[in-house]
Amino acid sequence: MAPSIKLAILDDYANIAPAHFQRLISPQKQQQQQPNNTSESQSESQSQPPFDLQIRSFPETLNARLPVEHDLLVARLYPYTVISSMRERTQFPRSVLSQLPNLKLLLTTGPKNAAIDVAACKELGITVAGTGPKPNAVPGYDATNEQTWALILGLVKGVVQGDKRLKTTREGWQVDIKPPRKSHVDKDVDKDDAGLDTDTNTIDMDNDTEDPDLQPTTTTTTTISEDTFTFNEEEDDDQQTKPDNRFNPALVSSLAGKTLGLLGLGRLGTQAAVTGHLGFGMKILAWSSSLTQARADEAASSRGLPAGVFEVAASKEDLFRRADVLSIHYVLGERSRGIVGKKELELMKPTAYLVNTSRGPLVQEPELLEVLEKGGIRGVGLDVFDTEPLPADSPWRREGFWGRQGRSRVLLSPHLGYADEDTMHAWYEQQVEVVRAWMAGEGVKGVVLT
Repeated sequence: MAPSIKLAILDDYANIAPAHFQRLISPQKQQQQQPNNTSESQSESQSQPPFDLQIRSFPETLNARLPVEHDLLVARLYPYTVISSMRERTQFPRSVLSQLPNLKLLLTTGPKNAAIDVAACKELGITVAGTGPKPNAVPGYDATNEQTWALILGLVKGVVQGDKRLKTTREGWQVDIKPPRKSHVDKDVDKDDAGLDTDTNTIDMDNDTEDPDLQPTTTTTTTISEDTFTFNEEEDDDQQTKPDNRFNPALVSSLAGKTLGLLGLGRLGTQAAVTGHLGFGMKILAWSSSLTQARADEAASSRGLPAGVFEVAASKEDLFRRADVLSIHYVLGERSRGIVGKKELELMKPTAYLVNTSRGPLVQEPELLEVLEKGGIRGVGLDVFDTEPLPADSPWRREGFWGRQGRSRVLLSPHLGYADEDTMHAWYEQQVEVVRAWMAGEGVKGVVLT
């Protein structure tokens, strides 16, 4: 009888992996789990490989960077021979791998995983196997680019705010309609007077001292029968307009003729550039530490565009200063960590948007929060964060905070850049085939990283 092998599934937030791996379980266990099998299903199960496989899923991610969770992660994974991981969710540093003596096969999704210390795996005799693209993949088009533009359009066109306004208010349309605050009853109004009178009046500030700097506040007084209501824009807690960014919450922005700034012009940066130029008529400006105009022209030519369409910025500072929308497409490494900080953010136009679908640590989060809390730019769209999943007490989660009282708008998504259903199911199918071949003694198939 084949020895029992334990397989752990990590970070499967959508809970789709168990159904894929279940078909590797031995026929006997399948019958035990499904006692009402028909003869047809029993015949099918007998054709499956006789693997004695024990599967357990752990959807809650443990952060190996935190000492307590590091130890919990080791304890969790200690019994397992095979681990199915999701790209860059759980960290596998040497300090964790060295304490997993039973681990023989570590599966990941995609052709690489920066969260795995591959060198340590090689030294410890742990085989690391990745996956290739989904079968229906279209070369040159990635789901991450779609997520990038979903965030850009969501911000620029105020999609989320408009949706919320229509679903949560009875009268809201292009602006929020708030219940009026009852000020006073105009005793002089004739009760028999039909209709509605609207007057503009000035009301003196309640202040015992005469201060020339204090100006009367102009309000609109609407009289309906005996009730008079007063609206004072200066007291509106949800007022979002700031003099320095000319942002009216009733209006949306446009993209045609604006400048799309790209921090990085690799595969994904080029896709974003093509979408911005051909799809929305944007000017393309790009920068990276190694980018030249010749390489930018090659990127344009690879997508059928003429030389010069992708302009290379004179410097990183020039990129941030000129961009109307700044999208990050940079590889995270020790040199690039924190490449976007307070200096770069303060160079941006007050009407500009920042979008990051690459990696959270590329941006210095405290500095970004500071700029947004002051309304330094119009808005930010984030699909990636320093810590994922996003902690419950994260400042990004503050309800009713962003986009109010002069603060920047914030649009968030929980790292969905690659989490489309076709890709995820294809990755798990490939992992299943790797495990099947490995257990059958056929060697490790797929993208082997060690």
